[in-house]
Formats: sequence, C-alpha cells, structure tokens
Amino acid sequence: MMWSVRRTSLLPFSFCLLASLLAWPAAAQQRPLLTEDPEPIGAGRILIEGGLDVAHDQHYPVSGLEGNLLRFPTIGLSFGLSSIAELQIDGGFYNRLNISGRHPSAPLASLVTATGDSTSSVEDIVIATKLFDVIAIAPSCNQPRVRGQPVATKDFLSQRILYP
Repeated sequence: MMWSVRRTSLLPFSFCLLASLLAWPAAAQQRPLLTEDPEPIGAGRILIEGGLDVAHDQHYPVSGLEGNLLRFPTIGLSFGLSSIAELQIDGGFYNRLNISGRHPSAPLASLVTATGDSTSSVEDIVIATKLFDVIAIAPSCNQPRVRGQPVATKDFLSQRILYP
C-alpha cells in the first residue's frame, strides 16, 4: 500500500500560533459566574434568596486593588408577574475588601479613595425584569425548553469608587 502525503502550506498554522503567543491578557475585572434559573417562578409567587460571598486573593485590574472580599448578606427577591415574566430585586447590605496589595499603574487607581488596609461599602441594588419564552418541546420528554432574557438596571448609591 502506498501512502501519499498532500503538501499544504504551514502559513495559516504559523500565523495562528504566532497570534496566540503574542496575545495580551484582557484587563477586565473578574466576576463570579452568576447563573439564572431558566424557568419562571410562576404568577403570584415570591422567591426569597439569601447568602454570603467570600472571595480570596481577588485581583481588580481596573482599580489596582488586591485582597479578600466579603459580601454579607446577599439578598434576592423575585416576584412572579405572570406565567412568563418576573421582577427581580437583588443586592446586599455589607461589602468589605481587606486590601493586600495596590497597583498604582492601574487605569482608575487615582480615583480610589480607600486608605488603609480595608474598605467597606453598601452593595448597589439591581432591579431587573425577566421574560421567558418557550423555544420548543423536547422530543425525549414532554418538558418545554425555556429561555429567559433579563433586562436589568443598577442603582448606583455612590459616585465614589471605594473598591471595584
């Protein structure tokens, strides 16, 4: 059996390899992944959620701060407006960042007003409506597939940047 080798250009592969080696990381703040429930809570129902967030060794490249973040309590209220719509109000009462490092070359480092090794603030309130629509009924079961699209606005309680 005779094998034949097709000769192809290595130029596209070389370009992709060079582009991936020379790429700069994005300078954006990392946030935890928040997941939304894909189904509405139902008309006339109220859902109350609560918890706390603890994030260790967080780096905020926009403000140049590093440290441990505590958010307590985090509260969410969802009101079922109809079978396909709900109103959500999310927020918290207390945020504290224990600062372990500062980077003065960060883009907004000059706007940070926090002095010392910690800072705290009140969480901004997020008000959102979420509308759901049925995409299709899955053939393997009698459950419809649902897609939710939140539309949100954030109420900024302060004009100062205490921490990211």
